[in-house]
Amino acid sequence: MGFSAHNDWHMDIKDVAEGICISMIETGPYPSKSGQGTPTILVLSRTAKPQERLDDFVQSFLRKYPSARPITAPSCPSDKCVAFEIVTTAMYQSEGGGHLLVVGFAEQSPDFPSLLFERSDAPPKANSGDKVTAYRPTEKLHRLPGTLYTVVELDSNASIFEKVAADFQYLFKSLQLD
Repeated sequence: MGFSAHNDWHMDIKDVAEGICISMIETGPYPSKSGQGTPTILVLSRTAKPQERLDDFVQSFLRKYPSARPITAPSCPSDKCVAFEIVTTAMYQSEGGGHLLVVGFAEQSPDFPSLLFERSDAPPKANSGDKVTAYRPTEKLHRLPGTLYTVVELDSNASIFEKVAADFQYLFKSLQLD
């Protein structure tokens, strides 16, 4: 998966651990009721568990938000997206409450993953003369096998939500799946 980010966003892309890939993105800060608000966008991908449906995966992120209501995703990079909006007064009370968006989608494993980007690598050039030189192959990134579920979650307060929603839409429209 690939996506675009504005140059003032702060990215924290974690290593894959236990089949889960997490990216945290901070946008802003934006002027808010009590100073500055820094929203976050979580992008989390993992392989689907046996018999798990996309709805089950997304619901696991909504358990503590019974007020989550279904909405239409800003755009959908795959065949099916499941999206929810959460408006709550239980968090960010000085900012008018919390306003969250959660969008999940599934990506099937392609028949030929990364085919467009594959190319042969020549050994690096060096002035070694007659010395024997050892080279290590370049490490290649590979897609996790099987169906991948991804959730993109926007965590914002109500006072800056309108500005932040544009960031969320920008990220979503830029998503590209392998």
